[in-house]
Amino acid sequence: MGQTRYVPSRLSFAIYGLSIMALFAGFGTPVAQVMTLILAIALFATVMWQYITLPPLYLLLGCSAWLYYMAVLSRVPFAGYFLVSVPGLAGLFFGSWRALRFQSPVLAQMSYRVWVLAVLGLAGWSVGHAQPGSVALATSLMVMALAFLGPRYIPAPLFNSLPFHTGKAAPRSDSSGDRSRSAWDYVGMLAAVVAMAYTPRWLGLAWATQFAAGLLLLAELWTLMGMRQLWPNRQQFSSAAAAGAEVWLNGVLLSIVLLVVVIVGVGGTDLTANRALPFLLALGGGVLLQISWHLGSQWLCYGALLFWGAAGMAIKMTYFPAPGAGTTALSVALSV
Repeated sequence: MGQTRYVPSRLSFAIYGLSIMALFAGFGTPVAQVMTLILAIALFATVMWQYITLPPLYLLLGCSAWLYYMAVLSRVPFAGYFLVSVPGLAGLFFGSWRALRFQSPVLAQMSYRVWVLAVLGLAGWSVGHAQPGSVALATSLMVMALAFLGPRYIPAPLFNSLPFHTGKAAPRSDSSGDRSRSAWDYVGMLAAVVAMAYTPRWLGLAWATQFAAGLLLLAELWTLMGMRQLWPNRQQFSSAAAAGAEVWLNGVLLSIVLLVVVIVGVGGTDLTANRALPFLLALGGGVLLQISWHLGSQWLCYGALLFWGAAGMAIKMTYFPAPGAGTTALSVALSV
């Protein structure tokens, strides 16, 4: 099966043309449509197995997705599309892995790319139609787990086939410093942010307060992951470790920027709109100071001071609104 054989053009045209005509003829009759799709899947799978070409693979995947939608997805709300598609996505990934085992890298890579697009598309569709709750949270956490853990176990020929791949793959490596720098890291961090946004409300907190606290938690986690890349030898770390740390620290800055957006979006310039605001700003400044300490970055230190200054103003305006002699404001300024 390692050698590629091609279907004669006239025969392939007849097979594909008649199959597509049969599919369109089944419109309006669900039973006939399902039976036609099953027969088409069997036909295209046979052709692909015998001749190892891409056209039957495209038709096979299209008919399989169509049948899965009719049998499963059409019966669930939009928010649950990703979760109920997990068995189909697992089957598609297993198919790409089997194609690679049978020495058909083109089919394996194409199946893997379709799998990636299906994961991201279904997850985005599900989250976009969901409300904060367990379904959206489970979807986001599953995508995050796939993004962070998947590159460790995906075969290197498949992992390296994606157009956005920017580094060497290191599947099955247990060291974070050996993980490849790729878009999967950013996908995982974005999924974590979405998970925080769609987490059900706990302890009666307002959504903005809970989301901002979650962003700070993610920022601290990404900081620790980034510093882990550089801790073994801070003086002479490899370029791969520096690239990995850069990815995590970019995630920290993304979380801090989103924190500011949430704060401004909720209260605008009113520092008293949220009584938890001073503590959120103080913790955000602490994260920036931590990064500045490790990297020796001056502008991050200035950012931390700016956060703490805003936190001091919020404390004064929220908890000590009455005019006074300025003792409280002076104490806050001296502490900063």
